[in-house]
Amino acid sequence: MQSCVSTTLSPQKEIPDLPVNFTTPSKHFSVDEAWLNTFTHNPGSTYIEQIVSEAMQKNQNIRSESYTTYLAEQQLIIAKSDFWPSLNTTFSAGRSNSGGESSGINTLFSLGANLSYEIDVWGALSDAERQAKLTYLSAQASLEEAKLQLAGNVLIAYANASRAEQRVALAEQQVKNSGENLDIIERGYRAGLNESLDVYLARNELNSDISTLASNQQTLLENKRVLERLLGRYPSGNIALKAEIQLPQAQLGLGIPSQVVTRKPALQADWLALLAQDAALAMAHKARFPALSISAGIGNSSGSLSTLFSNASAWSLLTNITAPVFNAGRLKALEKIEFLRLQALEADYLDSVFNTLRDVENAISLEHTLLARFDATNTAKENAEIANQLSFEQYQAGLVSYTTVLDAQARLLTAQNNLIDITTDLIINRIDLHVALGAGANISTNTEEL
Repeated sequence: MQSCVSTTLSPQKEIPDLPVNFTTPSKHFSVDEAWLNTFTHNPGSTYIEQIVSEAMQKNQNIRSESYTTYLAEQQLIIAKSDFWPSLNTTFSAGRSNSGGESSGINTLFSLGANLSYEIDVWGALSDAERQAKLTYLSAQASLEEAKLQLAGNVLIAYANASRAEQRVALAEQQVKNSGENLDIIERGYRAGLNESLDVYLARNELNSDISTLASNQQTLLENKRVLERLLGRYPSGNIALKAEIQLPQAQLGLGIPSQVVTRKPALQADWLALLAQDAALAMAHKARFPALSISAGIGNSSGSLSTLFSNASAWSLLTNITAPVFNAGRLKALEKIEFLRLQALEADYLDSVFNTLRDVENAISLEHTLLARFDATNTAKENAEIANQLSFEQYQAGLVSYTTVLDAQARLLTAQNNLIDITTDLIINRIDLHVALGAGANISTNTEEL
């Protein structure tokens, strides 16, 4: 953006005062642009990339954003056309009668052409073209941001569906275990080894597990439908999760804060929109100056179509200068409005920069927190598995009550579900971090001509 000529906006404002490094300690590897397939368990699998590609082609929101870009492109064409002369031709044919007894019918054919051209004395037309060009580039950057967000949302929806699928599998296993436990306890009751209370507790546990399974199955359907809608499909809930998703093993490269500003598509879109508003301010300022235009015309008229081109043509050449003299402060107020809009957009841009960097910082620190929770929860799960096995063995030996078994089972189930949640949260947080960093969005924004 350094080559952009601005009346009020300094190019140095694109990157505000930022720290050299992120607050959370990290290695400054370069950001991985091809990060989509790093989340698959099988490095050779391209399934995730395939469904993201499907979303890019069929997602309705992306298509709508694309039309916005096309509209901005047409506005740019219109702005460029103002540099060319405007040529219009007219042809008319008519018959008239004055109404008197002696009057006859008069026939008149006329043909004319008019050429007009506005001279860009103060550069107002150049500013208009620059505004349209910057608006178009901003729309392109917004489209890239929408694609980046969509890729992240597809992966997050896939991770949530995978989480729900794991919960269903865990609930199915729990129902199976509860059924086997109930069978053992009922046989023991019939043999006079257990009390009826244990039977009722076991039956209650089985019915509770069946209810949890039904709830998890519904959640899986809903998550699959979210994924299908992102892919532009009908939400049938039948999509197959063909690839196992996992947290990438390679250490993520973060770069430095200033690189995020120039790489993140949303921030580039905001900056380009800010420059476009700067051009609008220049236009409003120059609207208070005189305007110079040239027009030329040529035409002919005849009572007969056969002699229309043989008669001498009339022509004219005019130079027009128009200047605002009195408008009760209207033009000055319009310029002030554009200036205030520029100030507001500048504040919004800085807010977006720091909010984006906040998201990056939060995602970095959250990953450290989730990894610590994962280690603790994994250890808790291992202990719960041992406690669950021992409690049932001691129950069968008559050393503990069945409530102890239920308590151990509940602790194990909680630890297993927590481990699934933390693993999924790690994956989702890493995806959010990639999106916040602007990774994977290669914006070819050429600003040399601006």
